[in-house]
This record gives sequence, C-alpha cells and structure tokens, in this order.
Amino acid sequence: MGVQKERYVHSKTFVEQVKWSTNYSSPFTLTNGLRQGGVLSQYLFPFYLDEFSIQLGSARVGRTVGNMVVNHLMFADDICVFSPSINGLQCLLNICGDYAAEHENTFNCNKTIGFFFCPKMYKQPAPSNVFLNGVRVQFLDQVKYLGVGINASLKDDDDIQRQVKSLYCVANKLRGTFDQCSTAVKNTLFRAYCMPIYACQLWSKCTQTSMKRLRAAYNNAYRIMHYTPRNVSVRPHQVSHCVRTFDAMLRNNLYRFFIRCTSSSNFFIRSLQMSDAVYKSSFFLNYSTLLYGGQMQ
Repeated sequence: MGVQKERYVHSKTFVEQVKWSTNYSSPFTLTNGLRQGGVLSQYLFPFYLDEFSIQLGSARVGRTVGNMVVNHLMFADDICVFSPSINGLQCLLNICGDYAAEHENTFNCNKTIGFFFCPKMYKQPAPSNVFLNGVRVQFLDQVKYLGVGINASLKDDDDIQRQVKSLYCVANKLRGTFDQCSTAVKNTLFRAYCMPIYACQLWSKCTQTSMKRLRAAYNNAYRIMHYTPRNVSVRPHQVSHCVRTFDAMLRNNLYRFFIRCTSSSNFFIRSLQMSDAVYKSSFFLNYSTLLYGGQMQ
C-alpha cells in the first residue's frame, strides 16, 4: 500500500488526485507549476519536460555519440542546449521558444546566457545573432552551471579558488557554532562539511599553485576547528582520528566517481567509456596519477 498520483488533463489544466490503496482524494488543479521540495514535484516534472527533451533530440542538431544525438542537458530547471554551429544553436532555441508557447510555459530570457568555446588558433568574437523568443542571448566569457565555474580557457583555477574561500567560511562558521563540542563531534562535522569538495572530480586543467592553495585551505580548516597552531602538521592528528588527509580525500572522491561512471547504465556515459576519448583525457590521467599516489597535474 502506498501513495500514487493519478493525472488527467482538462482544457490544458492539470488535474491531480492522490491514490492511497484503493481510495482517491478529491481532485485538485495545479496552477503555479512545480513547487521546489514538493513531494509530488519529482513525479510531475517529467510530465512537463519529457516531450520537450524528445523534441530537442529529434532535431538531429548537435553532437552525436554512437547513434545518439546529444544536444541538451536537463537538471530540473537548469537546461543547457549546445551545438557546434550557430545555426544549430538557433534551431534548438527556436524549439525551446515554440514548446514554451505551446504549453504556456516561459523561459526567462534575462537569465539565459550563452557560452562560446573556440580554439586559441581561431580568435573569433562571441556570436551576437542568437535569439530566444526575440530577445538577444548575451554571451559571457565565464559562466556558472550547476555550481561549477566554467571559463573560455577551460581551466579550473577559478573554481578551485571558489572552493578555497568556501572551506575557510565553513570552518569559521563551524568553529563559532560548535566551539565547545568534543573532538569527536568536530571531526564528524569536518567530514560532513569540509571533506565533500564539490566537483573536485571534474578538475583536469589547473596549476600546481591552485592545488597547493586548496591543500593549505583544507588543512587550515582543520586547524581552525581544533585550534591547532599553523606550524604544526595536522596529518598525524587526521590519521589518528580517521579523517582523510587532503590527498586521500582527492583519491577517494575521484575513485568513487570513476567507479560510478564505469557501472552506469546511461547510454551516453557508456558510449564515452567505450571510446578513446576517456583514456586520452586529462580526467583519466589525473585518475591514474592520484590512484598511484601522485598529484594532480
């Protein structure tokens, strides 16, 4: 026995009912879209955008992996469309605009931004003739997508600097709030809030200076929480309290991410793994280096 959702459409209005075993609730309508954090949102979201994803994939515009066209990514309301040509990108944006008009949805043109990748040998300006619903799309040199900073040079130093600032902020906040707690509690908090460095698995092009700053921030965050002097090594204390050192944390995160990718049933991920692109990439080089005790290049 469990809760299920029944849905039917009346004059383009979504009418919902909650089913508990064999009983149904009174019908109710959805007028404000999906609520963030709502218990039904994860089920309702595919109803709104599955058809949209199918239309984009049917356009046959974009990159191909095997026999599959890959021209968009969707993470809730963070939608990214991409194409190797300006005309292809405009075609995808036209599909976005037509779908929104047909289903009475709205794309926020003011928050829609473009990003232009171009090899260094071809110094071309960003395109200025791309439109969404008649509004010109603004192209930037640096964007933030799903919390990860991306720039035209594809280097990760800026994103690493973001994480350096985050570690210091989190450590000082934890110290101020849990100053009187025991060492065991502080170590638990450090594992929960400082060890999961977001998106570190994706870093492939960065300088040794950036990584040294991140290592120093990781160790200093531990010092801040435990009042350890800066001239004292924290590695013995971390090891004795089962807290991963910086290099061990990087190896663990990268290894777990690689295992998840190799065991994924997603067609796109599996197609990439079967190609030579993975084994020639900086990601695999860093994975191999860290796995055998080296440092990221």
